[in-house]
Amino acid sequence: MKLNFKKGLIVGVVLAISFLVIGDFYLDSISEKAEQVASLDVNTLEYRNLNDEVVKLSDVSEDKNVFINYWATWCKPCLEEFPLMDEVANKAEDDFVFIVVSSESIEKIKKFSRKKDYNFIYLQTESILSKGINPIPQSFILDKEMIVKKHHPGPIEGSANQVADSLKIWVQ
Repeated sequence: MKLNFKKGLIVGVVLAISFLVIGDFYLDSISEKAEQVASLDVNTLEYRNLNDEVVKLSDVSEDKNVFINYWATWCKPCLEEFPLMDEVANKAEDDFVFIVVSSESIEKIKKFSRKKDYNFIYLQTESILSKGINPIPQSFILDKEMIVKKHHPGPIEGSANQVADSLKIWVQ
């Protein structure tokens, strides 16, 4: 009996140490990924409008600050935040343009955009995952010079007034 207990104890200690080492590498990887995404210049991505034409963010920004959100039609948190984003877009439309970007097909994005009357500009890009924008939703706030002022991983939360006020602060 003692021999089996000792073997079990040794196996347990080895497994515990292995989990700690693997967990530490995993947390470092998440931290590095978060830093990489937060410092991403979203202007370097290639975007397509719903007419399948290549566009730059500056082409669609209307000389306003930009709220850009990366999403997908299958992403429940993305779809849940859209009504709030639309309310914020309506409150902040004098200062901001709201752009939503998906890596899904242009046809799928078009179909979605026809179902919902949101105050967004829909764009498509192939490079969301390769640039580390995962998981989604993730948002970036850019000033009028197209400089990223804020990166927000996850869905936006709060009241429309709170979010609109925060946007104005972030681009000052």
